[in-house]
Amino acid sequence: MREIQVDGTNVFWILPRPQEGGRNTLMQRSEDGSIAEILPADYNMRTRVHEYGGGDYCIHEGTIIFSNGADQRLYLFSPNSEPISLTAAPPADESWRYADGCIAPDGRTLLCIHERHLSTGAVKNEIVAIEINGTSTIHPIVQGSDFYASPRLSPDGKKVAWLSWDHPRMPWDGTELWIAEVQSDDSVTLVEKIAGGESEWISNPAWSPNGDLFFLSDRSNWSNLYRWDGVKVEQVFEISADLDRPAWAFGYTRYAFLSHGRIAFVYWEDGIEHLGLYDPVSSSYKKIAADYSAIPYITSNDEDELWFLGGNFQMTPSVVRLKMNGSNPEVVYRNSTFDFASGYISNPQPIEFPTSDGQVAHAQYYSPTNKEFSAPPDELIPLIVRCHGGPTSASHPFLQPTFQYFTSRGFGILDVNYRGSSGYGRFYREALKGKWGIYDTQDCIAAALYLVDRGEADPKRLIMRGGSAGGWTTLCALTFHDLFKAGAIYYGIADAEKLAKTTHKFEANYLEYLIGPYPDESQLYIERSPIHHTDSISCPLIVFQGLDDKVVPPSQAKNLVKTLREKKLPHAYLTFSGEGHGFRLAESTKRSLEAELSFYAQIFAFDLSDPFDMITIPYLT
Repeated sequence: MREIQVDGTNVFWILPRPQEGGRNTLMQRSEDGSIAEILPADYNMRTRVHEYGGGDYCIHEGTIIFSNGADQRLYLFSPNSEPISLTAAPPADESWRYADGCIAPDGRTLLCIHERHLSTGAVKNEIVAIEINGTSTIHPIVQGSDFYASPRLSPDGKKVAWLSWDHPRMPWDGTELWIAEVQSDDSVTLVEKIAGGESEWISNPAWSPNGDLFFLSDRSNWSNLYRWDGVKVEQVFEISADLDRPAWAFGYTRYAFLSHGRIAFVYWEDGIEHLGLYDPVSSSYKKIAADYSAIPYITSNDEDELWFLGGNFQMTPSVVRLKMNGSNPEVVYRNSTFDFASGYISNPQPIEFPTSDGQVAHAQYYSPTNKEFSAPPDELIPLIVRCHGGPTSASHPFLQPTFQYFTSRGFGILDVNYRGSSGYGRFYREALKGKWGIYDTQDCIAAALYLVDRGEADPKRLIMRGGSAGGWTTLCALTFHDLFKAGAIYYGIADAEKLAKTTHKFEANYLEYLIGPYPDESQLYIERSPIHHTDSISCPLIVFQGLDDKVVPPSQAKNLVKTLREKKLPHAYLTFSGEGHGFRLAESTKRSLEAELSFYAQIFAFDLSDPFDMITIPYLT
């Protein structure tokens, strides 16, 4: 689930429906407690701005505006009504995209990000104002930067704040926070930069009910909360923890305003997210007692009721209400009614382990858990080392069915937050600068050896698994090192140079940070890329690829598999039509997990009780 929002006494959130072709719908909880799907079945709430999307809808006094996945046009509707198109058909399919909108307090105008894909291949991003009633005319109001995010109007509608950044930076490298006066014709004047720069990550700007502008900044190493009162910027409170997640998608909300100037917020500690409460009277904060470990979105009614999406070790992310009167959190809606019996759930254990250059890295360890079965006392477990994507991202410890699928079948899973991951401060994240393929790989190897040395994992059955950038790290581990005995790659990167030439605008210069300037350092790109060193791969590999992937083109997987065939190395290759970068269809998830388990069973010669067909592995003798 994603993007929870409060509008008056109603609460809304996006609910993915993998069984409906990966469609996203909108749910509403009404004041009487009833919950219903309100988006008609013919619509899919999804934007493709930056390809990763987010910020799919906005709402104000019952008016909902959203991006439709099929055509990327904006639509206007209210509950129990049919959506009507707000924007015209673009010159080419999906060539005009919209995201991260904000409706003016008077309901007259929408401000949002507009991404235009031109016939020349260029992509232009801007902030536009769209008239909601009448002509639906689009007025560009802020242009000139490569990227924009978070246009947010003040409570009186007279000011607007937004974020911008330019190549080669990603938003968490350096962003700028701007404000301006909004004129009657929706133009902006008196534009002023409030904070940010090339080495400061600004995020989550939001206006308080009394008109102060709040935002998050990592200028102190940690992503903390700051306030601009119209004259100066000051830190609201200091905490040695990150409040934000990297802005791979729009729409994350990390703090919420409550009555009497209090602010609820989310922060990281030991790789786990917690709720906190800031009190302006004491100028201090405290932890809110709530049993949740992953909280991507938080909001409120500006009074004493907090709403968030939260998951924990026993529960997938759910809609939760917390009344700030000492009540316990109340789960209002669960995405899945399927309950895992406690005897089958593996709870993660945070691990800090030594790695290269005298540094330390972090991971979450999920041990095998099945109340009906256990391995013989003298048998060490097969271990899957999972490498998250990004690489500027993090593992999020909550009930993940994929992990439990393997741990309930006798595997251990080590979910690594290698150097470069988020949630441990800017310095830890920047440790990967210029070291991608090196530090991340070394940390995954060090994590596996840490458990081997403790006598908890079988060195003969070590597996590396990752998707996207995690697929790159997996390939680096299998190509340049010989620790792992099998690997699984989901829409992974094999050729950094080709990625630098073919990937989308949002990440077009990301590799300059991770590896070095291109083409000046083209030789380094070749040296780092596993595709140029496949003769060194010596263990079996299974490859999964969505054929509609715009981030990592399918040609990368195709070229990798071609090499595996030429080497006659045991491998399997599964492609999925209709899937992009990250699988959304229920049948794709089911098929890929069954294939991966079948692959391991054949590679390590153990029997399966699961009733499905085994995949074919060429060259396996």
